[in-house]
Amino acid sequence: MKALKISGRMMVFALVVLFVTNACASAPTKPTPPPPRPMARPAASTTPGVTVLDLAGPDAARQYMQQGNSAAGAGEWKRAEELYSRAIKIDPRLAEGYYNRGVARLKLGNNESASKDMRVALQLKRDYRAATVNLGAAYLATGRLNNALQQFNNVVNQDPANLDAKNNLGAVYLRLGQYDRAEELFKEILRRDYKFIPAHVNMALVTYYRNKPQLAERIFKNAEKLDPKNDDLVANYGYMLMTMGELNLARAQFEKALTINPNNPTALTDLGALEISLRQFDQASAHLERAIQIDPSNARTWVNVGIVRRVKGDTDGAETAYKTAIGIDASLADAYLNYGILMEESRQDRQSAIDEYSRYWQAVRDKNEANPRVPEWIDTLQKGPVAAAPAPKGPAPKGEATPETQELKGDDEPASGAPPPAGGGQ
Repeated sequence: MKALKISGRMMVFALVVLFVTNACASAPTKPTPPPPRPMARPAASTTPGVTVLDLAGPDAARQYMQQGNSAAGAGEWKRAEELYSRAIKIDPRLAEGYYNRGVARLKLGNNESASKDMRVALQLKRDYRAATVNLGAAYLATGRLNNALQQFNNVVNQDPANLDAKNNLGAVYLRLGQYDRAEELFKEILRRDYKFIPAHVNMALVTYYRNKPQLAERIFKNAEKLDPKNDDLVANYGYMLMTMGELNLARAQFEKALTINPNNPTALTDLGALEISLRQFDQASAHLERAIQIDPSNARTWVNVGIVRRVKGDTDGAETAYKTAIGIDASLADAYLNYGILMEESRQDRQSAIDEYSRYWQAVRDKNEANPRVPEWIDTLQKGPVAAAPAPKGPAPKGEATPETQELKGDDEPASGAPPPAGGGQ
């Protein structure tokens, strides 16, 4: 029986910018709020569960684009995707239609489809910088960091004054562990615009990752003074406190972020991860299930959902969650680790467990965060059949056990959520 283990490693999540453009117009550097959602009697849609008004005539594509922008502004990304698809069907050479549908698909977690849309938009409109940025975002979401690096570098080379692109480029360097380059970019952004909050957040993450938590905390606090109602900033500050083991302070930050914006998926995901570590599985389930309703594109949220579902005895639901996480980000090692545990201990499927553990180990074996016990698990499984596992113990009553001592079937590790995109489309 493997003990539930809380990881002390730092997972870096940097703020990345998405754009939503107006119909038949290039993307502004900072998106403007979308127009009010139109009131109309809906007709049957080709997409189950989504209804849109059937339109015809020479102006139909533009109207679908406007309605899509309104739906995106309301957070109705599935409806927006359908509306943009209808605009594209009417005008297959509408670059903005592919671009905006790509943004919607990014928000829905359909990153491969999103990257295809961005590439088509760039084929139709080669100087479409916002599409280049979001193609990079799609690559970043699927762990293709070198591809993302190339995309963001292209934008910065073409437009050195584009602070959003520089922030995104710094975010990739941060993920790659190239902290000097990342820090240089974030400092440059702040010299040009000291109120650019995503650069403050990412600068704090660089500083913390370099084992300077007190300085990182000062950066967060200074940024809060600039924008005390920025829920993404508050949630990121809470994330750092959580990784420092300051769970009560972290919870306070997540709750503060949710007071500012009750629909902040990052705060919900991180609060759920914190509650998993405290064995508060019912509370974690409520927060995490809500998070995936708001933003189904976060693979780490799905990993946490899988952990809670498995603990609560929903093996099928847990498997669906892990598969969804892998579908969104095939480079997310924690998804393979937890999926392997599910296969070994809940499904009693030795070969599938070996396969998932092997995928995990291939992804992390040269990294500091690698779980050193996984090769031993693989070796044990390869030697013979798995003995019947004992039933899992239920979550401990509040205050009676700590994450380090409470035995629980599995080695699930809560995964914190990436901050949502800054400045676009919500």
